[in-house]
Amino acid sequence: MLDKQNFNGNLGESRTNAILSEYFFVSERSVDIDGTDFIVEIPFNDIKEFRKFKEQGIVQAKYFEAQNEVKIAKDYVEDIDTLRTNFFAFLHTNDENGDKIHYFFTSSQIKKEFRLRKDKKTLKEYFIFSLTKSRLFKNYRNLDEKTILRTIKNGILTTEEYSRQKLIREVEEKHKNPKKSLFENNNVELFKTIKDKNIIDQLYICLKEFKNFRRITSWRLIDKISFSKKNNTRTYYNGFTLHTNHEDIWTFFSSLGFNEKVKIKNKKILLNVDDAEFKIESIVNILNDNLIIQVDKGSSNEKLDIKIKKKEICNCISCSYKRLNFGSVLNKTIKLEADSNNLWKSLQYSLGLIKIGHFDKAKTLLEDISEKAKENKEPVIYFISKYNLRDIAYKKWEENIPNVEIELDKLNISSEHYSILTAINNGKLTNDYSNSIDEIYTKIKDYKQRKSVNNTSDLIWKLYYKYGEYVNFIEGNYLTTYKEHNNLTEKVIESFIISYSMNNEFSSHFERFNDFMIESIIHNCDHSNLLKYFQRNKINKIPYQSDINYLNTCLSNFFSIENINFLESEIIYIDNRTKNKELRRTTENIFETYVFY
Repeated sequence: MLDKQNFNGNLGESRTNAILSEYFFVSERSVDIDGTDFIVEIPFNDIKEFRKFKEQGIVQAKYFEAQNEVKIAKDYVEDIDTLRTNFFAFLHTNDENGDKIHYFFTSSQIKKEFRLRKDKKTLKEYFIFSLTKSRLFKNYRNLDEKTILRTIKNGILTTEEYSRQKLIREVEEKHKNPKKSLFENNNVELFKTIKDKNIIDQLYICLKEFKNFRRITSWRLIDKISFSKKNNTRTYYNGFTLHTNHEDIWTFFSSLGFNEKVKIKNKKILLNVDDAEFKIESIVNILNDNLIIQVDKGSSNEKLDIKIKKKEICNCISCSYKRLNFGSVLNKTIKLEADSNNLWKSLQYSLGLIKIGHFDKAKTLLEDISEKAKENKEPVIYFISKYNLRDIAYKKWEENIPNVEIELDKLNISSEHYSILTAINNGKLTNDYSNSIDEIYTKIKDYKQRKSVNNTSDLIWKLYYKYGEYVNFIEGNYLTTYKEHNNLTEKVIESFIISYSMNNEFSSHFERFNDFMIESIIHNCDHSNLLKYFQRNKINKIPYQSDINYLNTCLSNFFSIENINFLESEIIYIDNRTKNKELRRTTENIFETYVFY
C-alpha cells in the first residue's frame, strides 16, 4: 500500500513540475506519501532583478485514482482569518483509457467546492475532494496550461506581502523539520503559559519575546499579543497603531495617562501583580521603541495616544552622527574594547566608526564584540557583529570574507529568530520592503502620468509607515546598510515629491517634510538625484515642519570649527590622495545637498 501511495505521489509530482517549470522557477520543499509542495517563483529577465524580487506561491501536487478521496489540510487554504491566495492545488489522475487528466484549484475554489471534515484522531481539519456522479468538477478539469500559469501568477502578485511570506515560511519550516506540525503557530505555547495571568503580566511576558533584539518589526511584535479572550477577538498592527477589540488590553491602556512619563490613573490594575509599575513602563517603552504610538479600539472609533514625549536631546553616538557632529563620534569611541555588560552599546560605537570610515578600529571592536557575545550567549548580537564584519571586509576588499550563513546555522535560536536573521543575511528583509515601497511608488507615478484626480495622501502615509518600520529595525539593531538602502530611500523621497507636485484644491497629497524625512535625505540620498526629482516635477520648494530644529542643528554642527578641523585631518587631499575616502564621499554629498537646500 505504501509503495502504491509513493508511486501515486511521484506521478502527481512529475506532472505538476512539468507544467510549472514552463514559466516559474520551481523548488520542491516538502514531500510525503500524500503529495508534494512546490515553491514557485515568478522569473525576471536578469539576475539582478530576480535577486531583488521574491514573489512566491505554493502549489500542492497530488495524484488520485477513480473515486478515491484527496485531502488538503485546511491550514494550507486558510490562515486564521483570511484565504491564502498564493496557494494552489493540482490534482492528477487517469481516465478509463489511461489518458492523463488534471484538476486545478485556487484556495477560494477549494473552500467553495470541497467539503470540510475533521480527522477524528488528529482533530485536524481537511478539505475533501472526490469525484461522484453529481460532482464531476468539469469547470476545473483539464484547464489549458496558459490559464493555469496566469492564474498562479495573478494569485501570487495580488497576495498581501505579509500573508505571502507567512505561507512560504511555514512550508519551508515543514521541510526543515518534518516532525513539526504543519503551520504550527509560534504563539500557541506562549499563549498557553499566560492564559490565567493578569493582563499586565500577559502583555509583559509576550512583548519580551523579542528581547534579544533592540528593535523588531512592528507587525511581529503585535502578533505576540494577539491572544484571544473570546471568539472574534482581533489584535493586529497597522500604521504605527495597535488595533484591538480585546477588552482587557483596551482597559489596560485606558487606565493609563501618557505625557513625559506613564501615569497610572486607575490603581486597580496593579492588584496582584508583582513589580506592576516597572512592567507597565516596560510595556509602553517596548511599544514606543517599535513605533507603536497609538491604540485603536476598532469599531468604536476610540483611540488613545500612548507616545511618551521626550524633551531631552539624546547625545548618543548614533544621534551625534545623524546631527553631523562627526568629530564627537570618534571622540566618544576611545576604547576599542567591548563592554561585556552592554554589548549593544559597543555595537553602536562600532557602527559609528564604520560610518565615519574608520574601518580598522571598527573591525577590532567588532571582533571583540563577537567573542564576548558568544561567551555571554547573546546570539543576535553575535550575528550582527559578524554581519557588520562582512560589510567591512567588502569595503576593504579583503580576501577573507566572514561566512555569515555558516555562523547563523551554528546559533542556538528559535525558528522565528532564525527566519528573521536569515532575512537580514540574504537581503530578503530589505527586498521585501523595497517591493512594497516600489508598488506604492509605481501607483503614485501612474496617477501623475495619467493626470488622475485620485488622492495620494493615503498612499503617502502607507509609504511613510513602511519606510519608518524598515529604518527603525535596521538602525535600531545597528546593522550596516548597502546601496539598496539608499535606493529604497530615494524612491520614498521621490514619491513624496511627485505627490506634492499634484497638489490642488480638489485633491489631497503630500504636504510637507518632517525631521525624519530630512534626516533620510541628508544621509541616504544622492544630491544629484534629489535635484532631478525636483526638476522633473517642476517643484522649487516643499515646506518643512520641524519639531527639534533638526536641519539648522545639522548645519551648525557641520560647519562648526571643531567639525571642520576634524574633517580637515581626515579628508583633505595630500599628493592627490585622501586618508579617509569613505568620509570624504559622505561629506561631499552632504555639502552638495546643503547647497541644494
